Amino acid sequence: MARVHTWQFLVNEVGEPIGSANVSIYLAGSLTPANIYLDEFSGDVISTSPQLTTLSNGYFEFWIADIDNTFGYASTQKFKLSWEKTGIASGVIDYIDIFPSTRFSEPVDEGDWDSTTKDKLVSNRLAFNWQDHIGHDVTILDEGLPIHGIDLVDYTQNDHTFNKLINNNLGYKWEQHRESTVQNPSVSGSDGSGGTPHGLYEVDITSKTTTVNKLVSDKILYDLIAQDTSIINYSDEQDLLLSYDISAINTVLDNTFSVVYPITGVDWTENLDGTYYKEIAHNFGTLYPTITVWDTDDKKVVQLSDIESISALVTKITANSQLNLMVRMTN
Repeated sequence: MARVHTWQFLVNEVGEPIGSANVSIYLAGSLTPANIYLDEFSGDVISTSPQLTTLSNGYFEFWIADIDNTFGYASTQKFKLSWEKTGIASGVIDYIDIFPSTRFSEPVDEGDWDSTTKDKLVSNRLAFNWQDHIGHDVTILDEGLPIHGIDLVDYTQNDHTFNKLINNNLGYKWEQHRESTVQNPSVSGSDGSGGTPHGLYEVDITSKTTTVNKLVSDKILYDLIAQDTSIINYSDEQDLLLSYDISAINTVLDNTFSVVYPITGVDWTENLDGTYYKEIAHNFGTLYPTITVWDTDDKKVVQLSDIESISALVTKITANSQLNLMVRMTN
């Protein structure tokens, strides 16, 4: 602090303000005028009493500088305040504490680790521990113990000791999971119960097993590849799988191929008449696919303005606005 602010309203015994009264500030127990300022930052020092005159509402204020200022005082200095006005009784208040209480004004000594004296906001010992805490990490031991008793996680161990943010067992599992892939499991296994992450195995497209230990069973992919592809010629089974639009969700139901296309507002193109259209490419090879359109916002079936078969591989839909849709097409 540079200057300490003091203010007051001067009133008589019935609470009426005393305006135009002279106010003098002295050093406590004396008639030595105190150095005061009329502003917090600027202005000249006033060293002659009376230094102030109350306003019409009895208000007065002043600032006193601390010891760092040429005309300032130590925090232990006390003051005397007196006032007078013709026609009224004068008054005096002596030994006034203007500076904040010295009980909490002393700085903390961060080099004193032993003192617990409560003569400041925190004792030296608390401040010492805080300062010591700044340079601490869990790898530095204090009297044989890590800070707060928290050890580093050792992901090579599998114990359940709760002396760290997570125990070794969790860290061990996370590390195992990070290094594991379906293609290269870190732990051998044959039944899908623990040999791969989450027990998921690769799909074997040459098998017809229905074991549900993978994202889809072998049989679903086997049946998909085994479908009649005479309308669309593919060089091999892998080309057939890769040919489908990855933005669509493909399913096979009773040898009927069905595709679900998500369409959002940005996918539409505006017509000259203010409507919007979207051309959907598909692999059905038919001019007349079956189409069902769902509004993904309200989960209701939508009646489109128009549906046009452009070719055996392209269908055009038209709507009055840029709807968010899920279009299901079946051959």
